[in-house]
Amino acid sequence: MESRSDPRVGAEIAVDVISDQFSGGLRAVTRDLSVGGVCVATRSPFAHGSVRQIVLHLSSGPLRLPAEGRWQLWNRATGVILTGISFRDLTTAVQDMLWDHVLDVSKELARFLFRHSEVRDIGIDGAMSLAQSSRLLVVGAGEFVYQQGGEHKDAPSSIFMLREGNVVLRTRLRGTIERDFAAVRPGEFFGGLPMLAAVEHYESAIARTPSRLVEIDERAYTYLMQARPWVAQKLAFTVTRAYAQRMHATLEGLVGGDAATGPLR
Repeated sequence: MESRSDPRVGAEIAVDVISDQFSGGLRAVTRDLSVGGVCVATRSPFAHGSVRQIVLHLSSGPLRLPAEGRWQLWNRATGVILTGISFRDLTTAVQDMLWDHVLDVSKELARFLFRHSEVRDIGIDGAMSLAQSSRLLVVGAGEFVYQQGGEHKDAPSSIFMLREGNVVLRTRLRGTIERDFAAVRPGEFFGGLPMLAAVEHYESAIARTPSRLVEIDERAYTYLMQARPWVAQKLAFTVTRAYAQRMHATLEGLVGGDAATGPLR
């Protein structure tokens, strides 16, 4: 794991990727931002080693930054390509501008976590630590956040919190029957069992409407365990408690009706 000295925060900013591979800029959108770099999402892959600059379209105006691509991966569930890009040779003034933006977005997310989420009892400091380890995930209506079962080996093992939208959890019974058993509300957590318990997803998570989620991936969670262990412990407890409560509600539904046709919440 790379030690992260610059906090990152989930942020959605329009960006143009300037590369030797193509003329003009490739329009993309950020998924997280730090003073040291950015993660961008595109619908198609490109040679990330050819990246030379990016242009961040901030509310204060476009900001052109020398940059280089570092990594690229495909999120099979959403069909989005994520590319990690590092900034190079930034002036102090530009670093300060990026810091201001990262801190502003972090404070907004931390305020939501503190007021509305299932981890609101971690306090402002804990909420800021969690916000500054986050990545934004945007999914369209009908798209998967992740899918059930071991056949999806590259399914994200991340912990998710719904920020906006409507996500349903769906399980497959007897190998063929699919049933929705829980609706996730804004501020609630789900996912993460492959990372926390080394088990497969026993459910699929699907967006009913366009949705925005806060994602804590495996690297960010490992960082939290080392730098903010009490925040990581609280996060793990919250996720496992949410699973237990949903399982309890599901079992109550099964007891009240047939496993294939009875009610599931």
